Amino acid sequence: MNKILHWFVKNPVTSNLLMAVILLGGVVASFDLKTQIFPPAKLNAVDVTIEYDGATPEIIARNISIPVENALKNIEGIKNIYSFAVEESGTTTVFFYSDVDIDKKVSEIKRKIDALGSLPKGIERPQIAETKDRDRILDIAIHGNVDLEALTRIGEEVKNRLISETSASDVKLFSAPKREISIEVSADDLRRTGLTLKDISNAISVASVNVPAGSIGHGSNQISIRGNERAYRPDDFEYISVVSKKTGEKILLGEIAEIKFDRKDVNFISRFNGENASGLEVFISEGQDLLGVREEIGHKIEEIKNRLPQNVGITIWLDDSKDIAQRLTMLLDNALAGLCLVFFVLILFLNLKLAFWVCTGIVISFTGGIWLLPAFDISLNHLSTFAFLLILGVVVDDAIVVGESVYNRQQKNGPGAKSAFLGVKDVWKPVFLGVLTTIAAAVPGLMFKSIIGSFLYDISFIIVAVLCFSLIESLLILPCHLVTHKPGRDSRLSYIIKMPRRQFQKGLRVVILMIYRPLLKKAVVWRYFSLSVFLSIAVLSAGLVISGKVPMQLFPNMVEGQIITSISMNRGTTAEEMHSTMLRLEQSFESVLPAIISDYDRVQDGNASLSSLIKNRASFIVDNDIYMLVELDSDALKTIPVEEIESRWQKELGVVTNAKKVSFASSEDGDANSISLKVFGASSEQITLHVKALKQKLISTNGIFNFTVTQGTEQKEFLIDLLPEGIRLGANVSSISNQLSEAFYGTRVDRLPGVMETMDVNLRLPDSERLYVESVEDFPVKILDQENLVPLSSVATLRDAQTPGYIERINGRQVATVNVNFDEDQWTRFELLGVINDLYLPGIRSEFPNFSYKLDGDAEEEDEFLSESFRLYVIFFFVIYAILAIGSNSYLLPFVILTAVPFGLVGAILGHSLFGLEVNAFSIMGVLAAAGVVINDNLVLIDQINKLKQKGLQSSVAILHGSISRFRPIVLTSLTTFLGLLPILFETSYQAQFVIPMAISLAFGVVLATFVTLLLIPSLYEIGLDISRFISFFRNGVEPDKSRSTIQTRM
Repeated sequence: MNKILHWFVKNPVTSNLLMAVILLGGVVASFDLKTQIFPPAKLNAVDVTIEYDGATPEIIARNISIPVENALKNIEGIKNIYSFAVEESGTTTVFFYSDVDIDKKVSEIKRKIDALGSLPKGIERPQIAETKDRDRILDIAIHGNVDLEALTRIGEEVKNRLISETSASDVKLFSAPKREISIEVSADDLRRTGLTLKDISNAISVASVNVPAGSIGHGSNQISIRGNERAYRPDDFEYISVVSKKTGEKILLGEIAEIKFDRKDVNFISRFNGENASGLEVFISEGQDLLGVREEIGHKIEEIKNRLPQNVGITIWLDDSKDIAQRLTMLLDNALAGLCLVFFVLILFLNLKLAFWVCTGIVISFTGGIWLLPAFDISLNHLSTFAFLLILGVVVDDAIVVGESVYNRQQKNGPGAKSAFLGVKDVWKPVFLGVLTTIAAAVPGLMFKSIIGSFLYDISFIIVAVLCFSLIESLLILPCHLVTHKPGRDSRLSYIIKMPRRQFQKGLRVVILMIYRPLLKKAVVWRYFSLSVFLSIAVLSAGLVISGKVPMQLFPNMVEGQIITSISMNRGTTAEEMHSTMLRLEQSFESVLPAIISDYDRVQDGNASLSSLIKNRASFIVDNDIYMLVELDSDALKTIPVEEIESRWQKELGVVTNAKKVSFASSEDGDANSISLKVFGASSEQITLHVKALKQKLISTNGIFNFTVTQGTEQKEFLIDLLPEGIRLGANVSSISNQLSEAFYGTRVDRLPGVMETMDVNLRLPDSERLYVESVEDFPVKILDQENLVPLSSVATLRDAQTPGYIERINGRQVATVNVNFDEDQWTRFELLGVINDLYLPGIRSEFPNFSYKLDGDAEEEDEFLSESFRLYVIFFFVIYAILAIGSNSYLLPFVILTAVPFGLVGAILGHSLFGLEVNAFSIMGVLAAAGVVINDNLVLIDQINKLKQKGLQSSVAILHGSISRFRPIVLTSLTTFLGLLPILFETSYQAQFVIPMAISLAFGVVLATFVTLLLIPSLYEIGLDISRFISFFRNGVEPDKSRSTIQTRM
């Protein structure tokens, strides 16, 4: 290694070319960098979706979900099988372990489903595909005081243009229900003609055809023959003939049916800022550049806007691309501010030229990391941007340690290549080992298999890449640039700061000699007392966490720039009641807004009005669900707590009658103070009993509120029972059910192709005959080969019954989802789960032996992530220990070096307490980053002490001189790291909410760990020598050398 270092110092051209290549590579690669919201998640799952027109959730579960589960459950590598049955559709999602080849499993599942012969007739073709995670980047509202039909047509045109003329992977239209051709035949006409809807459906199928009939000729003279009588418009269907069963004459379909373009029968209302609206959701697929696609869409919308009618507007809102753009801008602005502060401090400690090249080294290291990102398909996203912040301290530390060592050598030996080489030679080993241990700490992030763990891949890759370039820069490039530096000779540019720097360095010497040296002497002499002091600080910080003064949550819910309210109404709620509830929801928000504005009317710029900071709002009704979204401007999030708006709005709304669920959310993942459980049962009735037993236990617990159950609400249905007359005539329930389904739900007689989507042709009774039970009882049905149709009431009766609104199953067992909110001042998620398992579960199982539950959603994924983290980090902790043990040639010194790492967590806890924030996963990342800096400093310090001992100095003298000689680079590293993060610590934008916990941990962890390095590590080093002396005494019977104590006292 020394030969390599010497060669680069003696060959400045090589070093400069290497630097130029890194910088050029980073600049060129920056043009190919992709931006995404989050890195793509590898779900390793397959979706099987089967549609069954007119089927209830119970029929879907019994006839589709259960057969599919049974067919797939024996496939190797399955982790979980989730099934969800709703009206007319069933979806089964099969999750596989991460080491399974998902493409092969998709093929295997297709073969299993194709071979499944027990699925009912009339289902749609099963849709089988890998579960993909798409990024929604923005919404588009098309709004105006015009009817919804006109807005929907404009929305369809905009959707078609965005898909065909931009790079958007998908655009979803959220507007009036899908268009169809509706053919409606009254029951009276069916009686008059003796026809059934099945007869009419068959006639349409025969008449409306477009089929190939072969070809004539050969080669280039070949001519195809095709029969094309397919109906595409209502007029075409009117001329299809059917034969009356009573008279035998031909009748045109238009004579007995009303045929028209229509929309599917779904209750739908959509409003945007008080106007009717249709909406579009724009998606990008994995690998696409978010900001690039956003720019394309912006240009296209501006082009479309100029061609819209004057009373129609088009607005881009809920734009997630702004989040990542603002995040990058915020980080860049704060990085530049931090770099300026670092540069200023380096000038005071070192020299203008040395400060310049140290700061340049930071830029080179980061640029090198950027160079590799496109080649390994790493994007700039909410998580990967953290990595550059995390690694700042280690990169600064590497450059400072090497630069300061060269600076010291040049002060002793004068400028030149020899001093530069000796300077880097003195510290390359601890610098290399420190970076290697940090890389070892980051490598597990490249190996996670869990869904949450996979998100750490980008962060870990960037850390490893930047650290590798930091080694190259600090060991091979930086020394070469310092060869011609002459300490004590200042350039004209540096003459201005010459006197301040001299005064600062004079003061620094006073601090070292008059404050630090006496304090160090006492700390080493009273080493066990010193250890107890630091342990007391650690216990104090632990008490802050245990007492809840500093709360902990693994994955916090980050506040979004929006509030989402949803109300699920009970089935059977009328359209008028739905509309009235939506208006009440809108009015309740309007009512609280003035009060909020009056309470928070002082904004940072002093001029803005909060009323203008509520950017957009939308409300809509879809079937039995009501939604309202409020988009907040980012400036509003600096001024008002979003939770306050949410709380006041919820209070103003009050109780909503006939609602089965009301929820408010201002974060991406819902409430932070909640847990979600999946409660199992053999049937809906048993699940209800299990949930009730759990509720009785939890609802009586202090700090527990909002116990809600998401279960398929029982809905009314009619069951068909045959009468004796029906049995005598040979009627069967299956045939009658099919006829009623064709009449009241409708039957699809054709599916017409379109440019962007298909259009169904549906045959059924008119709307007016599908509203009342009497229409069902009077409906004419055909019984076997009977020529005449008979009323349903003559052969069967309708019986009231209940059926679930939907059915959810996990691994073959039916479940209900229970959500519980808790007071964060009294509970953490893990404490509450412990109470459920240890106190409540035995009592519930004494009454219901089959009671069981599992964590849902984030909680389950967090549990899997923690288990995987424990396994990986135990292994890599040993790897880190091995690296340090080999490098120090000692079994004990690695523990001394690693002692400061826990104190990084102590500093982080104290910092979070000071800022009033909770400790979360981002905080722990900052602690790990601080650990990298501290390990570097400890390695350099202990390496210096060992070198002094090798020169013959006694241990106590070596500890004193080694610690004093490393005081300046250690303090300089901590100070530059802290000041570099200082702008982010006081950043007020809501974009910084992700970054601030990490910055607090890194900044305060490094600060406290600095005291540990300068005071506790020397004490621990001496304690280690004490242990060695006593071991030697017990092994060899030799008295410990007490002269050292006398020397220490007189140091």
